Amino acid sequence: MLDSTSSSALPEEKDSFPFVRVALEGVVLLALIGVAVYMYLRQGGEEVAVVPPPSPAAEAEPSGPALLVPTLALEALEQPGPDFSARLIGTQNGVEIHYFTADESSKGFTAPADKHVIFDCPESITPDIDVSVAAPTGILVRAWGYEYSRNETANKGAGKTGRELFDGRFWLSPAELTATGEQYTSLQTTEADDSPMHLTPDRRYYLMIDGETLGDAVVRVSCLDIDKDGLNNGEEDLNGNGVVDAGESSSLDKDSDDDGLADSIEVHGDFVLNPAKPDTDNDGIQDGTELGYIAGVDPDTDTTKFTIDADPATKTDPRKIDTDNGGAVDGAEDLNHDGKVDEGETDPNDPEDDPEPICGDSMVTGSEACDDGNTAATDGCGADCMIETGFECAGTPSVCTPIVPSLSTCGNGIVEAPEVCDDGNTANGDGCSATCTAE
Repeated sequence: MLDSTSSSALPEEKDSFPFVRVALEGVVLLALIGVAVYMYLRQGGEEVAVVPPPSPAAEAEPSGPALLVPTLALEALEQPGPDFSARLIGTQNGVEIHYFTADESSKGFTAPADKHVIFDCPESITPDIDVSVAAPTGILVRAWGYEYSRNETANKGAGKTGRELFDGRFWLSPAELTATGEQYTSLQTTEADDSPMHLTPDRRYYLMIDGETLGDAVVRVSCLDIDKDGLNNGEEDLNGNGVVDAGESSSLDKDSDDDGLADSIEVHGDFVLNPAKPDTDNDGIQDGTELGYIAGVDPDTDTTKFTIDADPATKTDPRKIDTDNGGAVDGAEDLNHDGKVDEGETDPNDPEDDPEPICGDSMVTGSEACDDGNTAATDGCGADCMIETGFECAGTPSVCTPIVPSLSTCGNGIVEAPEVCDDGNTANGDGCSATCTAE
């Protein structure tokens, strides 16, 4: 029997295979490193977007399949499917996701900047996405879009990533391509004739618009361009009510104001003009005449209203009432407003020959603020051709109307006393009457 002293002297157990143990530990370490490298390469070296759960207070969980939101890094951002009742359907890393139905996309909607925008197109459409988005109000905006192929859910389930996951068509605006260089050039989709990507009937689209380059401009998006003038319906029917209201161009007429210029040329051309007004600068000469047009837009331009330029070699600025800054408006120099310097007329491109203003000759020239064709007082335009208090005057010859004070303006979208509602129009039958009382 061993005593306590002898037990402390027992020999220690020796490792009979030290090299084997070290080798096994090395194999395990290498395996762990390999797994980490594989996961990093599989993610493309980028962080995988983690979708935060929606806030119960702000977002109800919609039913339906998961909605995959593409990014230019080609990572899939999963969101619940749209509930078809609200434009805001969720957020991704703090960025709102807005959905618009095919009906809303037909009438036209205002696309929010710096938001994920998803919209459906109806079964019959005509515009291309470049005209709709790339250059609103004549400026270049960074924007890009994606046409869902309808394979994304299956691709995701099969473990596909990147371009294999999002196998639909991408579109990038010219400003976006310029900013990103060659990084995403391979994603750009064009049609067979090298025109920008056209919207396709019965498809779903994604759109992202950069707010910094957009500035104060507004992007109106619609899948329809009924008159095929290059402006989608949302850009023409601004409130989507199907009626040509004041300040709107017609979605059924390529030349809404019959000035010889297509509506899209007036909005997206070199000169930003008003497609609903034949004489944008109020100088008495039509926009198309000032730009040298000798033919209108067949068959939509009303030739009984459009004045063909009699001298297309010379042009004036349709945005400036006095092109040569000589003190006389263009219409006071080109007296018959035909674009040609006829005998007895002065040249609207020569400041040296501008006539002195004559109050009462129906021409607003020089220092005159108005000229209604007479020198009578109390009619809005005084004997000195200055606008009288309480009136507003416009045009040549001037038309003056009293400025009538009002406690409220029905139809401006603002509920002002004594209004009980104001839905932005003066139509009856929509819940808020033409006098802004509840129906």
